[in-house]
Amino acid sequence: MKDVVSADREIVLCSVEGRSAEQVPLSYSQEVSLGVTRKSGGAVVSSLDPAQNQRSARVNTKTGRTLRKGIQLYRLWFNFLKLALELESLGVSLVVKNPTVIKNLKNPHEPIPSEILAAAGHTGAGGRSGQASGHQAIFRCRQVCRVRVNSDQYQGWDLDQVLTRSFDDWWKTHSYLFEGFYPTVMNSSKDWVDDPNFVHLRIDKTAQWSDVQQFMKEELAGLIKEEGAPRYRISGKNPRVNVLQNNFNALILSIKGWTPKEICTSEKIYLRKTDEHFEASRTPGDRLTIKTSDGKPKYSATVAAQRNMGLHHLFEVCEGRFGKAPPTKNL
Repeated sequence: MKDVVSADREIVLCSVEGRSAEQVPLSYSQEVSLGVTRKSGGAVVSSLDPAQNQRSARVNTKTGRTLRKGIQLYRLWFNFLKLALELESLGVSLVVKNPTVIKNLKNPHEPIPSEILAAAGHTGAGGRSGQASGHQAIFRCRQVCRVRVNSDQYQGWDLDQVLTRSFDDWWKTHSYLFEGFYPTVMNSSKDWVDDPNFVHLRIDKTAQWSDVQQFMKEELAGLIKEEGAPRYRISGKNPRVNVLQNNFNALILSIKGWTPKEICTSEKIYLRKTDEHFEASRTPGDRLTIKTSDGKPKYSATVAAQRNMGLHHLFEVCEGRFGKAPPTKNL
Protein backbone atom coordinates (compact mmCIF):
# COMPACT_ATOMS: atom_id res chain seq x y z
CA MET A 1 0.00 0.00 0.00
CA LYS A 2 2.88 2.40 0.64
CA ASP A 3 3.71 2.37 -3.08
CA VAL A 4 0.17 3.23 -4.26
CA VAL A 5 -0.46 6.66 -5.83
CA SER A 6 -3.78 8.35 -6.61
CA ALA A 7 -3.59 7.47 -10.32
CA ASP A 8 -3.50 3.78 -9.39
CA ARG A 9 -6.88 4.10 -7.65
CA GLU A 10 -8.74 5.72 -10.55
CA ILE A 11 -11.71 3.77 -11.87
CA VAL A 12 -11.59 3.98 -15.65
CA LEU A 13 -12.86 1.79 -18.48
CA CYS A 14 -10.74 2.77 -21.46
CA SER A 15 -7.29 3.83 -22.44
CA VAL A 16 -6.16 4.95 -25.89
CA GLU A 17 -2.54 4.26 -26.75
CA GLY A 18 -1.80 3.92 -23.03
CA ARG A 19 -3.56 7.09 -21.85
CA SER A 20 -6.76 6.93 -19.79
CA ALA A 21 -9.87 8.12 -21.60
CA GLU A 22 -13.28 8.93 -20.16
CA GLN A 23 -14.90 8.30 -23.54
CA VAL A 24 -14.01 7.04 -26.99
CA PRO A 25 -15.78 8.52 -30.03
CA LEU A 26 -16.98 5.79 -32.38
CA SER A 27 -17.80 6.20 -36.07
CA TYR A 28 -19.09 2.77 -37.11
CA SER A 29 -20.45 1.02 -34.01
CA GLN A 30 -23.86 2.00 -32.69
CA GLU A 31 -26.00 1.03 -29.73
CA VAL A 32 -29.36 -0.58 -30.55
CA SER A 33 -32.55 0.95 -29.21
CA LEU A 34 -35.80 -0.91 -28.60
CA GLY A 35 -37.54 -0.72 -31.97
CA VAL A 36 -41.15 -0.95 -33.08
CA THR A 37 -40.66 -2.45 -36.54
CA ARG A 38 -38.40 -5.00 -38.16
CA LYS A 39 -36.83 -2.63 -40.65
CA SER A 40 -33.11 -2.80 -41.38
CA GLY A 41 -30.93 -1.31 -38.68
CA GLY A 42 -30.85 -4.19 -36.28
CA ALA A 43 -33.38 -3.11 -33.65
CA VAL A 44 -34.69 -5.84 -31.38
CA VAL A 45 -38.41 -5.34 -31.53
CA SER A 46 -39.37 -6.24 -27.97
CA SER A 47 -38.23 -8.37 -25.08
CA LEU A 48 -41.64 -10.03 -25.26
CA ASP A 49 -41.21 -10.96 -28.92
CA PRO A 50 -40.45 -14.70 -29.35
CA ALA A 51 -39.36 -14.29 -32.98
CA GLN A 52 -35.84 -15.49 -32.25
CA ASN A 53 -37.23 -18.95 -31.47
CA GLN A 54 -39.34 -19.27 -34.59
CA ARG A 55 -38.45 -21.34 -37.65
CA SER A 56 -38.73 -18.20 -39.79
CA ALA A 57 -35.70 -16.77 -37.96
CA ARG A 58 -33.58 -19.75 -39.06
CA VAL A 59 -34.84 -20.91 -42.46
CA ASN A 60 -34.57 -18.98 -45.71
CA THR A 61 -37.49 -20.23 -47.78
CA LYS A 62 -36.09 -18.67 -50.98
CA THR A 63 -32.75 -20.48 -50.87
CA GLY A 64 -33.63 -23.54 -48.80
CA ARG A 65 -30.73 -22.80 -46.46
CA THR A 66 -31.00 -22.82 -42.70
CA LEU A 67 -29.20 -21.51 -39.62
CA ARG A 68 -28.62 -23.37 -36.37
CA LYS A 69 -29.75 -20.36 -34.35
CA GLY A 70 -31.97 -17.34 -35.01
CA ILE A 71 -30.46 -14.74 -37.31
CA GLN A 72 -30.61 -12.13 -34.52
CA LEU A 73 -27.73 -13.89 -32.77
CA TYR A 74 -25.54 -13.66 -35.88
CA ARG A 75 -26.40 -9.97 -36.08
CA LEU A 76 -25.16 -9.55 -32.52
CA TRP A 77 -21.95 -11.46 -33.31
CA PHE A 78 -21.43 -9.06 -36.22
CA ASN A 79 -22.06 -6.00 -34.02
CA PHE A 80 -19.66 -7.15 -31.30
CA LEU A 81 -17.03 -7.88 -33.96
CA LYS A 82 -17.55 -4.47 -35.60
CA LEU A 83 -17.03 -2.82 -32.20
CA ALA A 84 -13.87 -4.87 -31.59
CA LEU A 85 -12.47 -3.94 -35.02
CA GLU A 86 -13.15 -0.25 -34.46
CA LEU A 87 -11.61 -0.25 -30.98
CA GLU A 88 -8.58 -2.07 -32.38
CA SER A 89 -8.17 0.53 -35.13
CA LEU A 90 -8.23 3.28 -32.49
CA GLY A 91 -5.64 1.58 -30.28
CA VAL A 92 -8.07 1.10 -27.41
CA SER A 93 -7.44 -1.05 -24.34
CA LEU A 94 -10.21 -1.91 -21.89
CA VAL A 95 -10.08 -2.44 -18.14
CA VAL A 96 -11.34 -5.95 -17.36
CA LYS A 97 -10.60 -5.78 -13.63
CA ASN A 98 -10.67 -2.65 -11.51
CA PRO A 99 -7.95 -1.89 -8.93
CA THR A 100 -8.68 -3.20 -5.46
CA VAL A 101 -7.19 -3.67 -2.02
CA ILE A 102 -6.66 -7.31 -1.08
CA LYS A 103 -6.94 -7.86 2.64
CA ASN A 104 -7.45 -11.62 2.64
CA LEU A 105 -3.95 -12.72 1.76
CA LYS A 106 -4.98 -16.38 1.73
CA ASN A 107 -7.91 -16.07 -0.65
CA PRO A 108 -7.76 -19.24 -2.81
CA HIS A 109 -9.62 -17.47 -5.64
CA GLU A 110 -6.97 -14.78 -5.91
CA PRO A 111 -3.64 -16.22 -4.77
CA ILE A 112 -0.83 -13.74 -4.26
CA PRO A 113 2.61 -14.84 -5.48
CA SER A 114 5.02 -15.52 -2.63
CA GLU A 115 7.59 -13.09 -4.03
CA ILE A 116 5.08 -10.24 -3.80
CA LEU A 117 4.25 -11.12 -0.21
CA ALA A 118 7.96 -11.28 0.62
CA ALA A 119 8.66 -7.93 -1.06
CA ALA A 120 5.89 -6.35 1.00
CA GLY A 121 7.40 -7.72 4.18
CA HIS A 122 4.84 -10.43 4.93
CA THR A 123 6.17 -13.48 6.68
CA GLY A 124 2.97 -15.21 7.67
CA ALA A 125 0.55 -13.92 5.06
CA GLY A 126 -1.45 -11.87 7.49
CA GLY A 127 -1.34 -14.25 10.39
CA ARG A 128 -3.52 -17.22 11.11
CA SER A 129 -6.66 -15.78 9.54
CA GLY A 130 -4.88 -14.37 6.49
CA GLN A 131 -6.36 -10.92 7.11
CA ALA A 132 -4.19 -7.83 6.67
CA SER A 133 -4.89 -4.17 7.37
CA GLY A 134 -3.30 -0.78 6.70
CA HIS A 135 0.04 -0.96 4.92
CA GLN A 136 0.06 -4.74 5.32
CA ALA A 137 -2.67 -5.07 2.68
CA ILE A 138 -1.78 -5.77 -0.95
CA PHE A 139 -3.01 -3.45 -3.71
CA ARG A 140 -3.86 -5.11 -7.02
CA CYS A 141 -3.62 -2.73 -9.97
CA ARG A 142 -6.21 -2.64 -12.69
CA GLN A 143 -5.99 -5.33 -15.36
CA VAL A 144 -5.99 -3.91 -18.87
CA CYS A 145 -6.38 -5.81 -22.16
CA ARG A 146 -5.67 -4.39 -25.61
CA VAL A 147 -8.46 -5.07 -28.10
CA ARG A 148 -7.00 -7.17 -30.91
CA VAL A 149 -8.99 -9.30 -33.36
CA ASN A 150 -7.42 -12.59 -34.44
CA SER A 151 -8.06 -12.23 -38.16
CA ASP A 152 -6.92 -15.82 -38.80
CA GLN A 153 -10.14 -16.97 -37.15
CA TYR A 154 -12.29 -15.03 -39.61
CA GLN A 155 -11.40 -16.45 -43.02
CA GLY A 156 -13.98 -15.36 -45.57
CA TRP A 157 -15.54 -12.64 -43.41
CA ASP A 158 -13.86 -9.72 -45.21
CA LEU A 159 -13.24 -7.86 -41.96
CA ASP A 160 -12.84 -4.50 -43.69
CA GLN A 161 -16.45 -4.86 -44.81
CA VAL A 162 -17.58 -5.86 -41.32
CA LEU A 163 -16.21 -2.55 -40.03
CA THR A 164 -17.79 -0.32 -42.67
CA ARG A 165 -20.97 -2.05 -43.88
CA SER A 166 -24.30 -2.69 -42.21
CA PHE A 167 -25.15 -6.23 -41.17
CA ASP A 168 -27.97 -6.52 -43.71
CA ASP A 169 -25.71 -5.58 -46.64
CA TRP A 170 -22.84 -7.77 -45.45
CA TRP A 171 -25.13 -10.75 -44.82
CA LYS A 172 -26.31 -10.81 -48.44
CA THR A 173 -22.86 -11.94 -49.59
CA HIS A 174 -21.63 -13.80 -46.50
CA SER A 175 -24.60 -15.75 -45.11
CA TYR A 176 -23.21 -18.95 -46.66
CA LEU A 177 -20.53 -18.96 -43.93
CA PHE A 178 -23.19 -19.89 -41.37
CA GLU A 179 -25.88 -21.74 -43.30
CA GLY A 180 -26.65 -25.35 -43.97
CA PHE A 181 -29.60 -26.72 -45.95
CA TYR A 182 -33.11 -27.50 -44.77
CA PRO A 183 -34.24 -31.09 -45.59
CA THR A 184 -36.04 -31.38 -48.90
CA VAL A 185 -37.72 -34.03 -51.03
CA MET A 186 -35.99 -34.98 -54.30
CA ASN A 187 -38.71 -35.20 -56.92
CA SER A 188 -36.42 -36.31 -59.74
CA SER A 189 -32.86 -37.42 -60.44
CA LYS A 190 -32.09 -33.81 -61.41
CA ASP A 191 -32.37 -32.88 -57.74
CA TRP A 192 -29.35 -35.03 -56.88
CA VAL A 193 -26.45 -33.00 -55.43
CA ASP A 194 -23.07 -34.70 -55.31
CA ASP A 195 -21.96 -33.17 -52.01
CA PRO A 196 -20.38 -35.10 -49.10
CA ASN A 197 -22.33 -32.94 -46.65
CA PHE A 198 -25.62 -34.43 -47.91
CA VAL A 199 -27.16 -37.81 -47.05
CA HIS A 200 -29.46 -39.24 -49.72
CA LEU A 201 -32.24 -41.62 -48.64
CA ARG A 202 -34.64 -43.93 -50.42
CA ILE A 203 -37.97 -44.38 -48.64
CA ASP A 204 -40.92 -46.40 -49.92
CA LYS A 205 -44.02 -44.19 -49.87
CA THR A 206 -46.07 -47.17 -48.72
CA ALA A 207 -43.79 -47.91 -45.74
CA GLN A 208 -45.24 -47.71 -42.25
CA TRP A 209 -44.47 -44.38 -40.62
CA SER A 210 -43.26 -46.14 -37.47
CA ASP A 211 -40.64 -47.99 -39.57
CA VAL A 212 -39.46 -44.71 -41.10
CA GLN A 213 -39.17 -43.12 -37.67
CA GLN A 214 -37.22 -46.09 -36.35
CA PHE A 215 -34.88 -45.96 -39.34
CA MET A 216 -34.28 -42.25 -38.82
CA LYS A 217 -33.47 -42.87 -35.18
CA GLU A 218 -31.19 -45.87 -35.66
CA GLU A 219 -29.48 -45.20 -38.98
CA LEU A 220 -29.75 -41.54 -39.86
CA ALA A 221 -28.97 -40.00 -36.48
CA GLY A 222 -25.41 -41.30 -36.56
CA LEU A 223 -24.79 -39.80 -40.00
CA ILE A 224 -25.83 -36.27 -39.10
CA LYS A 225 -22.63 -34.46 -38.19
CA GLU A 226 -22.53 -32.17 -35.23
CA GLU A 227 -19.21 -30.78 -36.43
CA GLY A 228 -18.18 -29.52 -39.84
CA ALA A 229 -19.85 -27.08 -42.21
CA PRO A 230 -20.98 -24.47 -41.51
CA ARG A 231 -17.71 -23.45 -39.92
CA TYR A 232 -18.94 -20.49 -37.88
CA ARG A 233 -21.41 -21.46 -35.19
CA ILE A 234 -22.88 -19.77 -32.14
CA SER A 235 -21.02 -21.21 -29.14
CA GLY A 236 -23.55 -20.89 -26.32
CA LYS A 237 -26.05 -23.60 -25.49
CA ASN A 238 -29.04 -21.28 -25.46
CA PRO A 239 -27.97 -17.62 -25.76
CA ARG A 240 -30.77 -15.09 -25.48
CA VAL A 241 -30.97 -12.10 -27.78
CA ASN A 242 -32.12 -9.58 -25.19
CA VAL A 243 -29.44 -10.58 -22.69
CA LEU A 244 -26.70 -10.20 -25.29
CA GLN A 245 -28.20 -6.96 -26.58
CA ASN A 246 -28.17 -5.50 -23.05
CA ASN A 247 -24.53 -6.56 -22.67
CA PHE A 248 -23.64 -4.85 -25.96
CA ASN A 249 -25.52 -1.64 -25.23
CA ALA A 250 -24.12 -1.29 -21.71
CA LEU A 251 -20.58 -1.75 -23.03
CA ILE A 252 -20.74 0.56 -26.04
CA LEU A 253 -22.56 3.35 -24.19
CA SER A 254 -20.06 3.15 -21.33
CA ILE A 255 -17.22 3.43 -23.86
CA LYS A 256 -18.95 6.49 -25.32
CA GLY A 257 -19.00 8.08 -21.87
CA TRP A 258 -22.65 7.70 -20.89
CA THR A 259 -23.37 7.61 -17.15
CA PRO A 260 -25.08 4.52 -15.67
CA LYS A 261 -28.21 6.58 -14.96
CA GLU A 262 -28.38 7.79 -18.56
CA ILE A 263 -28.05 4.21 -19.82
CA CYS A 264 -30.75 2.89 -17.48
CA THR A 265 -33.30 5.65 -17.97
CA SER A 266 -32.98 6.50 -21.68
CA GLU A 267 -36.32 6.81 -23.46
CA LYS A 268 -34.97 4.50 -26.17
CA ILE A 269 -34.70 1.65 -23.62
CA TYR A 270 -31.18 0.39 -24.20
CA LEU A 271 -31.52 -2.05 -21.30
CA ARG A 272 -34.65 -4.11 -21.85
CA LYS A 273 -36.48 -6.81 -19.96
CA THR A 274 -34.97 -10.24 -20.58
CA ASP A 275 -37.61 -12.59 -19.22
CA GLU A 276 -41.29 -11.74 -19.50
CA HIS A 277 -42.55 -14.12 -16.81
CA PHE A 278 -39.83 -13.45 -14.23
CA GLU A 279 -39.87 -9.65 -14.48
CA ALA A 280 -43.48 -8.95 -15.41
CA SER A 281 -44.60 -8.46 -11.81
CA ARG A 282 -41.61 -6.24 -10.96
CA THR A 283 -41.30 -3.79 -13.84
CA PRO A 284 -44.03 -2.62 -16.24
CA GLY A 285 -43.26 -2.32 -19.94
CA ASP A 286 -40.04 -3.41 -21.61
CA ARG A 287 -37.44 -1.82 -19.36
CA LEU A 288 -34.94 -3.94 -17.41
CA THR A 289 -35.61 -4.05 -13.67
CA ILE A 290 -33.21 -1.79 -11.78
CA LYS A 291 -32.32 -3.11 -8.34
CA THR A 292 -32.66 -0.76 -5.41
CA SER A 293 -31.00 -0.24 -2.04
CA ASP A 294 -32.87 1.67 0.68
CA GLY A 295 -35.31 2.75 -2.00
CA LYS A 296 -32.62 4.19 -4.27
CA PRO A 297 -31.95 2.72 -7.74
CA LYS A 298 -28.55 1.06 -8.16
CA TYR A 299 -27.75 2.30 -11.64
CA SER A 300 -23.99 1.72 -11.42
CA ALA A 301 -24.32 -1.88 -10.23
CA THR A 302 -26.92 -2.66 -12.91
CA VAL A 303 -24.80 -1.27 -15.74
CA ALA A 304 -21.57 -2.79 -14.40
CA ALA A 305 -23.07 -6.29 -14.46
CA GLN A 306 -24.22 -5.89 -18.07
CA ARG A 307 -21.00 -4.18 -19.17
CA ASN A 308 -18.79 -6.88 -17.68
CA MET A 309 -20.64 -9.54 -19.62
CA GLY A 310 -20.28 -7.36 -22.69
CA LEU A 311 -16.51 -7.27 -22.13
CA HIS A 312 -16.50 -11.07 -22.01
CA HIS A 313 -18.30 -11.30 -25.36
CA LEU A 314 -16.11 -8.61 -26.93
CA PHE A 315 -12.90 -10.51 -26.17
CA GLU A 316 -14.69 -13.72 -27.11
CA VAL A 317 -15.29 -12.48 -30.67
CA CYS A 318 -11.66 -11.33 -30.85
CA GLU A 319 -10.78 -15.05 -30.72
CA GLY A 320 -13.30 -16.08 -33.36
CA ARG A 321 -16.26 -17.36 -31.33
CA PHE A 322 -19.47 -15.95 -29.84
CA GLY A 323 -22.37 -16.78 -27.55
CA LYS A 324 -20.87 -18.65 -24.59
CA ALA A 325 -21.89 -17.32 -21.17
CA PRO A 326 -19.04 -15.88 -19.08
CA PRO A 327 -17.70 -18.08 -16.25
CA THR A 328 -19.19 -17.45 -12.82
CA LYS A 329 -16.12 -15.66 -11.51
CA ASN A 330 -15.28 -13.86 -14.74
CA LEU A 331 -14.31 -10.19 -14.49
